[in-house]
Amino acid sequence: MLSPLAENLTALDLIASLHATPLVVCPNRLGAINQSLLVLHALSSIDRGRFRPSASAKLVLMEQRNLDHSASSNLRYLREELGAHRVISFPFLSQRQLAGDLRSPLRRWKSLLAEVLSLRLR
Repeated sequence: MLSPLAENLTALDLIASLHATPLVVCPNRLGAINQSLLVLHALSSIDRGRFRPSASAKLVLMEQRNLDHSASSNLRYLREELGAHRVISFPFLSQRQLAGDLRSPLRRWKSLLAEVLSLRLR
């Protein structure tokens, strides 16, 4: 987010100039809370006019193949901290699922993608 995209331009600058709703994607594993909150804190440093990314940013936690013990508590904590409407859990899709009948997983992904996209309207 802080890496330069061009001379004197970072993703933070781009987000601010577009008045975009930031969508933070983070793997749901040990360290997800720290990583997510650090990014959201950096986003809160943009305060140009009425635009406040810290209040509008959304978070997508990507489930991992092998869930560690922090996965369920990460989701619960971040929803409590940020509001349930700002945090969505996105399931892991395995190679076996990809090789099999994709209708059910794809329906679930389509529903979740619609939810992620609609987050900016809330």
